[in-house]
Amino acid sequence: MTDPTPNRPLVTFALFAYNQEQHIREAVEGAFSQTYEPLEIILSDDFSSDRTFEIMQEMAAAYEGPHEVRVRRSEINFGTALHLSCVAASMNGELLIVAAGDDISKPIRTETIVTEWIKKGISSVSALHSALELKYDNGETHDVPLKQGVKVKTDLGWFLQKDYNPMLGPTCAYNRHIFEEQGPLLGGSLIEDTPLMLRAMISGELVAVDEPLITQRYVTESAGRNHHISNAKRWNRFVHSRMTARVNALLDIADNQNMAKSIKYSLEKKLIQENKKLSSLLVKSTFSRNSVTKAFLVIKFFFQNPRRRGVITGMADSLKFVYGGEKTFLSPKTVSQIRKLLRSKR
Repeated sequence: MTDPTPNRPLVTFALFAYNQEQHIREAVEGAFSQTYEPLEIILSDDFSSDRTFEIMQEMAAAYEGPHEVRVRRSEINFGTALHLSCVAASMNGELLIVAAGDDISKPIRTETIVTEWIKKGISSVSALHSALELKYDNGETHDVPLKQGVKVKTDLGWFLQKDYNPMLGPTCAYNRHIFEEQGPLLGGSLIEDTPLMLRAMISGELVAVDEPLITQRYVTESAGRNHHISNAKRWNRFVHSRMTARVNALLDIADNQNMAKSIKYSLEKKLIQENKKLSSLLVKSTFSRNSVTKAFLVIKFFFQNPRRRGVITGMADSLKFVYGGEKTFLSPKTVSQIRKLLRSKR
């Protein structure tokens, strides 16, 4: 491995996996193909019940390339947030490139990210992100560009005005200092990007790269998707994950001594209100699954779910979460029943 220099700092490329034996080989190959040096690669499994960890071990043992490769495994299933924190605590690099076990990083990903990082200023940049390519099960692909408004400097004021995260989570890279300045993320949550993005905005600048640097698989049964009301346990874990992500953010805000009091108050108020709304979406295992009740939950989810982006997108997401389908439409009869139900709740 090439010795680090000020112009080529040591970088950690971390691949996070959980029950992804079907796609893990391509993900690991993407990690091994990185053109940047010096590079530390950490293959980390979150206590999978399939052969994900064994495949990682086999591929690491057979690797003969220039990068340093380590393989690790969680003692129990921590969930994405704590899993990432554990890896960050063991990283040797100055930048953590995050990769999912079902995504494929392009060979130039690390090189491109580091070039922008150095250009903008290693100490001032807290996180970097890029566009991505989305790949469906049928082989079709399309590019997902950067979110509108994030090509300019993104700060806490921007975050308070907007209703969505500034970065595409699977593409993120984080400066080492955002893990050293704050404690580990709380365990049990499937969501790590929301609190880390806010942490990055608190501590420095975000840098966007227009080029798609990863291929993200659209896997319907992944940890971050297909949470619908037909499975109350899975639905509640999804809601709890969002709540925990906001608690993580609240802890970071409380620990920050340099933030203006007005911004701190506004952020805390925003996150607490979001958690109150989210708590009302938790359901019992005996939740009624008839069409009217599910349709009412669609309306409730749409109006109370934080970070919805636009009316059409928000309603589509709400339908997908509650009904579990990509294309779901309400019949005129059901719409009429919803209206009666909503009026009775006033």
